[in-house]
Amino acid sequence: MNKLWCLFTVPFFILSVKYGYAQFIPKTNWSLKYVDSQETSCGNWAAVNSFDGNTATFWHTQWCTSNPPPPHEIQINLGGMYNISGFQYLPRGDGSANGRIGQYEFYVSTDGRGWGTPVATGTFANDGTQKTVSFTSVSGQYVRLRALSEVNGNPWTSMAELNVLAPCITPLAKIIQPQNNLLQTSSTSVSVNASACGLNSGWGVRFILDGGPTNGGAQFDDYTSPFGVIFTNLAKSEHLIDVFIIDNSGNLVSGNGTHDRVKVGIGNYYVAVGDSITDGFRDDITSDGISQDGRNIGGYEPILNNLLTNRKVYPQTVVNKGIGGTTSSNGASSIASVLASNPDAQYFLIEYGTNDASIPVPSGLGLHSGDPGYPGTFKANMQQIITSIKNAGKLPYLAKVPYSTGQYSGRNSLYQTYNQVIDELVSENNISVVPPDFYTYFQNNQTQLSSDGLHPNGIGYQGMANLWFNALP
Repeated sequence: MNKLWCLFTVPFFILSVKYGYAQFIPKTNWSLKYVDSQETSCGNWAAVNSFDGNTATFWHTQWCTSNPPPPHEIQINLGGMYNISGFQYLPRGDGSANGRIGQYEFYVSTDGRGWGTPVATGTFANDGTQKTVSFTSVSGQYVRLRALSEVNGNPWTSMAELNVLAPCITPLAKIIQPQNNLLQTSSTSVSVNASACGLNSGWGVRFILDGGPTNGGAQFDDYTSPFGVIFTNLAKSEHLIDVFIIDNSGNLVSGNGTHDRVKVGIGNYYVAVGDSITDGFRDDITSDGISQDGRNIGGYEPILNNLLTNRKVYPQTVVNKGIGGTTSSNGASSIASVLASNPDAQYFLIEYGTNDASIPVPSGLGLHSGDPGYPGTFKANMQQIITSIKNAGKLPYLAKVPYSTGQYSGRNSLYQTYNQVIDELVSENNISVVPPDFYTYFQNNQTQLSSDGLHPNGIGYQGMANLWFNALP
């Protein structure tokens, strides 16, 4: 039965959630024992990202200077002995399939040396959802995940987060929904689902929003499984949601796993689409590679997030959907899936052209739909992206193609023509934001390009973030 509860103008009702009988082994004492490959030369894709509790970061095997083939593996010391009954694999969350594990093996060891036979084997589906694998409980302190293949046959392995499960013996509370660092835009209501296990008769769960009523938040106690609540009337801000196990008198139950917390933001949602320049390839400054709120990684996106958040004084996210080697045609083909995977997004930052010039793709300058020679041009592809975004009720913003040096300098003439097309598209589609001029910027700041002359370096990505920041309203 649904229940409605009002407290300090914040109403609640109970939502259905599957009751859990396994607990997540706390990651407080986890440490990396071994990894066969990790990419740290062209960005921060270290193995420890796979158990840092942040779903925006991820482990990725080498791809910048070499591409070692599978199998790839990671070994983790859990920091103590546990009866292990399963694990969860969360693929990278940026929308790219690169590195998604296909076939896998999972091992448990007491000493980290003798691994024996795998406790679980199988093949993961090719999608971005979290995968849960259960097996007969086995004691151990070390776990080992081997990726035997990648879903598309590529040489890489990637993983956003690994969770290890144990039978629920001691009381445990876990927030199932929302995920930590979720950002919402249009909705000022946040649905919270919690799983709790190991409870004595009459025990329940306490939900606390922003420190509770004494701090301007709210509190609700639920003694009926499944446990859930909806917080409404939330302002544009960061919000903390806590869940505690309580006894039948409303007292907090002590224990290592009896409390869980997530952060949820209400604010603005940007998505950056483009090629490897959007993705952040060759970014050699790791200190600004993750936004201050932990939501965005790689390239200019986390830097832009920080700039926007400081100006707006409420949460922002700039999701990195750049994919290396892509053209405007690829962008036109993929924009529907990007829209579907980011339904809350309000603004799209679009930057293609660098790889179009290598083919080369005709510009379509001065042409329009129905004109001979228009289909398949840079302009036609970009217009398809713009139309898809506008039809979804979102706002598209365009950027100009960056300048190149060295072996790629011969592309600059076509870049300039593409940039004339971008000016046409902005005018014809009544786009209010003036495109940031990456061409002129890097032409005047060539030391901010990496050694390949095509991609920005770390300072260059900072420059791109500032140009976007100054262009956006």
